Amino acid sequence: MTLLALRLLGGFAAEVRGAPFDAFATDKVRALLAYLALESPQAQRRAHLATLFWPDWDERSALANLRKSLFRLRQALEAAAPGLAGQALEITHHTVAFRAGAAEVDALTFQSLLAESDAHAHAGLERCPTCRERLVWAADLYRGDLLAGLSVPAARPFEEWLTVRQERLHRQALDLLHLLTSAYQHEGAHETAIAYANRQLALEPWRESAHRRLMTLLALTGEEEQAIRQYDKCRQILDEELGVLPSAETERLLQEISRSRGRVTAPAASVGMRLHGFPAQATTFLGRGGEIDILLDRLRNPDVRLLTLTGYGGSGKTSLAVRAATRFASEGIFPGDAWFIPLTTVANPALLATTVGAHLGLSFEAEHEPEQQVIDFLKLAPALLVLDNYEQLLPDSRLVQRILREAPQTTMLITSRAPLDLRAEWRVPIEGLTIPAAESSLDALRSNESAQLMVTIARQLEPRFGIDDDNGAAIARICRRLDGLPLALEIAANWLDIYSPNELAAQLDAGLGLPAATRRDTPDRHRSLQIVFNHSWALLNSIERTTLARLTCFQSHFSPAAARAVTGASAGVLHTLLNHALLRRYAGSRYGLHPVLREYAGEKLDQAEITYRLHAGWFLRRVADRSTMFSTLEAAAAIALIDETLDDIRQAWQWAIDNRHMVWLGLGLDGLAAYYEYKGLYHEGRDALSAAAIAAQEMGEGTLAGRLWLAEAAFRLKLGERKQALSSAEMVRDMADEATLTAALLLLGRIHEHSGDYEAAIAILEQAMRRLEAQGDSPDLAEGLGQIAHLHRQRNAYDRSIPVYKQALAVNRRLDNLPGMAGDHAGLGLAYKDMGEYEAAIDHLAKAREIAIALGHRELVARFTQNVGLVYWQMDRLDEALVYYQEALSIAESINHLRGMSICLSTIGILHRRRYQYDEALTHYRRAKNLMEQIGDQANLSMVLGNMGNLYMDLGQFEQAEAYHQRALAIDRQLGVTEGVARHLGNIGDALKIQGRWYEARPFFEEGIPMLRGINGRYYLCWQLVSLAEVLFMLEEKEAAAALAAEGKVLAEKVDRRQYHFEAALLEARMAAAHDTEGPVVLPVSIYERYDLPEERAQIAFTTWQLAPTEDNRGEALRSAEAMLAESGVYRYRRMLEQLRPSPEVAVGDEGAHTDATHIEMTQTD
Repeated sequence: MTLLALRLLGGFAAEVRGAPFDAFATDKVRALLAYLALESPQAQRRAHLATLFWPDWDERSALANLRKSLFRLRQALEAAAPGLAGQALEITHHTVAFRAGAAEVDALTFQSLLAESDAHAHAGLERCPTCRERLVWAADLYRGDLLAGLSVPAARPFEEWLTVRQERLHRQALDLLHLLTSAYQHEGAHETAIAYANRQLALEPWRESAHRRLMTLLALTGEEEQAIRQYDKCRQILDEELGVLPSAETERLLQEISRSRGRVTAPAASVGMRLHGFPAQATTFLGRGGEIDILLDRLRNPDVRLLTLTGYGGSGKTSLAVRAATRFASEGIFPGDAWFIPLTTVANPALLATTVGAHLGLSFEAEHEPEQQVIDFLKLAPALLVLDNYEQLLPDSRLVQRILREAPQTTMLITSRAPLDLRAEWRVPIEGLTIPAAESSLDALRSNESAQLMVTIARQLEPRFGIDDDNGAAIARICRRLDGLPLALEIAANWLDIYSPNELAAQLDAGLGLPAATRRDTPDRHRSLQIVFNHSWALLNSIERTTLARLTCFQSHFSPAAARAVTGASAGVLHTLLNHALLRRYAGSRYGLHPVLREYAGEKLDQAEITYRLHAGWFLRRVADRSTMFSTLEAAAAIALIDETLDDIRQAWQWAIDNRHMVWLGLGLDGLAAYYEYKGLYHEGRDALSAAAIAAQEMGEGTLAGRLWLAEAAFRLKLGERKQALSSAEMVRDMADEATLTAALLLLGRIHEHSGDYEAAIAILEQAMRRLEAQGDSPDLAEGLGQIAHLHRQRNAYDRSIPVYKQALAVNRRLDNLPGMAGDHAGLGLAYKDMGEYEAAIDHLAKAREIAIALGHRELVARFTQNVGLVYWQMDRLDEALVYYQEALSIAESINHLRGMSICLSTIGILHRRRYQYDEALTHYRRAKNLMEQIGDQANLSMVLGNMGNLYMDLGQFEQAEAYHQRALAIDRQLGVTEGVARHLGNIGDALKIQGRWYEARPFFEEGIPMLRGINGRYYLCWQLVSLAEVLFMLEEKEAAAALAAEGKVLAEKVDRRQYHFEAALLEARMAAAHDTEGPVVLPVSIYERYDLPEERAQIAFTTWQLAPTEDNRGEALRSAEAMLAESGVYRYRRMLEQLRPSPEVAVGDEGAHTDATHIEMTQTD
């Protein structure tokens, strides 16, 4: 037994040999022991510990305090058990460590049990008693928040560390209790499940999903009335805690319970499954009843998340998977959607995530790898993915494993000739259709699956075909000879217009056409299929054989025109191959080959190099033809055309690289780069262009290599790889090739701008402009002008920015370059917005938006729509702003642009808060928060957490506000975002100021203000200067307060922050009144004249009463505060009324009465 035990979940308790002891001198000593134990066995530097617990002390004093605390800690441990301090602690001159295994620490045991269960391979928790026991033990250990109730004053870094740890453990505990609730409900142990559901609600009373689960469990045990009372309790808690109503899903469950008293079996499904991309089957689906039942049974089991159909090519895996998924969807029990994703043409594992994302409808973003974006999307909701033809990607299974690990709501149904060999995999081997016995009766033969398929296909050729005494035995022999393989049966049945069934059976029995060199390791079933193929091959003439072999170069469905250009195929030859079932017809007059037939026919291809050269030339010329369309209204058509043949274009590009065909690379470059940019495929674009650039450089093609390196560098810049982008662009510049030098300079200017080096950027761009202006109008000239205009705008030099934007716009107009025109209009709109010329801003942004709509570029439409909303917001026209942001959100949702969705949701939350619609604001904040957490967008997550804190400040719920602000602060400290850290510090300071806690508020402003000065963050600096000025005024430091108020007022005027100009003016008036005790106590007339908003009038009336507490002034202040409280529900007006209404507890001039809840909303600006 370990000598020392620490119980840190739910408080702090220590035991030695099973007996409790608490000889620790202070909470700080307890916190120090807990921190060392939880971070064990990692040694902690003394300087780090000193800063963690004594951040406001100088280093020498902090280290001295640490020495005293370590001495007291050792004393306490030694008092409990001699020698215990030496066993537990390893202390050197520079570090302190808690020895591994020196104590039983409940929080570490809790996390270890969860990790062991996660790592254990089991079919389900209800089937794994070992993991059940682990998780029940872990649930018993979690008695509350980590170190709950432990008070460590003036140790903000420790508090931030503790907040993050508490939140992580809290979420793990909730997930654990949810898992146990589900497991016990699954096996019918409803009372135990109810206990765990109640524990979830003890941790988070507002956890609506736990309320729903509890309602269901109560109904299942016959306690419908109690279930309905649980709903009432849920509704009350949501209203009190969050100010929101129960969700539609909860309301539906209530209705179901109310309607179905005494017969509840499960919660109602929220929505039916929608199918995306599922193919219409080219052939009739027959039989497979047993396999369908097995697949449905597996799909219904929530513990089966990876189901693999294995079998030889041609065995019908795809048809079976499609049928099973379609049947499963029709049951209405799965709460998500299903996607069919064909992988036949995806041989490179690096392209798997891009392919999956394209079928999911994702709009790829530069901030994250495509694989991460797929994972983020799948985290959002339950999903069924049908991944067809996975075998060519084996043995790679990284994405599948990540989905299993990180997207627990996703189920995968995979077809593959070989299994993936993963622990989570459930396999269903697929054989052929059932075959007739040797002596089958006609009735038995007619009901046999293989025979039915042959007859169905034969009747497409001869409607009167059927099984009779003359052909029954022959049909049975054919089915047995082909082992029931659907593809083989389909091809053979098409021969029945040439042979009778008896003749066909004889041909197959003889094995005609099977070459002697057939591989010995070919399985018998594949031998049957190869017999069929070879016989079909023998029936073709030489032109048809050559054409079929050449058609195997196509990676996806192809048009007759492509087939004719690459293989010479005539319409007649295609028709013959179609009649022999060697080709299949698809939508849009396109053709394709079954993967197995492509494999067999490909072995017959002679002169492959010529065929693949023709293939590459055809597709890269098509890309070149479309390159000019991207700057016109035909951009959407260009994208659609490339989308349709992307797999073939990828192969063509790679062939040109491998075979050093520089002409094809040069032809395809501009169009392919434009396509990758429009689609957001930045990672693929970077890799494809880099490989081509290396090939061009090796071939001595300097100009082409330069163009490729610049295109590659542009994608690297979008991906945030500035160092590599700079290296490539400088290399091209140093080549001094006249054909690429100007483009290199333009890109270098953009790179320096992204790095914040505006002076270097302008110098380089001016060098480029001297070269461009002598050449006349060109896209490069327009781009350079636009970059320079943007740089001037970034530096607030609007008098220089706007004329240059207009020059760029004029050039793009003359070139008819629509994307360039859209960008210039947007730049002008934002510049005018910054200047406060809102009518001009809206006019230009509306034009940018119109062009983006015409181009079909929905991401740009969403961005420009947001920008219009931003202008209306800045104009304080919140209704119009909300309309535009909601439209932008709708567009972002339609293209699954997750980051765009999260930013729109956050901003809509701010707009609702500004309209005092707190339930709506909180709903949108929570959705934004969930999205940002799922996509790992920490920078914007800190913003929305801060905004949630501000909402709770409005409502006077300061504990919740501080929790959100502290979490936001911890994130931005970790990210090193100075402006964000300063904002959160200011909001925490404001929360304390509102409560009249002046001394506690002061350090937060004093830490934040120098940060904002250091980055010239004037937008937020004016606010914090005014807030600190008020704090100092209340602390009787009037001279310093006056200086800060004056500075804040001037700065607020410069950056057009009316609110803080008003607060500074009001504070100056209060300070003047406090100084002039002889004259009349009145506010300056200028304040009444300039500030006329209702909230300003309320504050003015209240301040007037404070300075001259007459009955008339009190009455006016009461009326204003009551009106604002009725409209907004904001805490500060309730606080005013407490001061204004006579009460023995609050006297006129109480320090809290001066506060004005001024806290900052955070959002993306443009």
